[in-house]
Amino acid sequence: MIELGLAMLLLAMGLSLVRMLRGPELADRIVSGDLIALQVLGLVLLLTVRLESDLFIDVALTVAIIGFVTTLALAQYLVATRGKEPT
Repeated sequence: MIELGLAMLLLAMGLSLVRMLRGPELADRIVSGDLIALQVLGLVLLLTVRLESDLFIDVALTVAIIGFVTTLALAQYLVATRGKEPT
């Protein structure tokens, strides 16, 4: 059952990557990047359960924190550049 979850997350990650590359606006790319970070978090946690080890919990927390901070920084950038033409 865990293998099915891993496969579904990998499929979702691929679709999110397509959205990130083809997103028409910067906001779409930011949201898909945040989604990919959450999917990586899910993969790490599923691997933790699959391997029956708590070794990857620190990795999962680090991925969550980095994803959160990155989303905040990119959202702040998006607000700061709203309405301005790209150079």
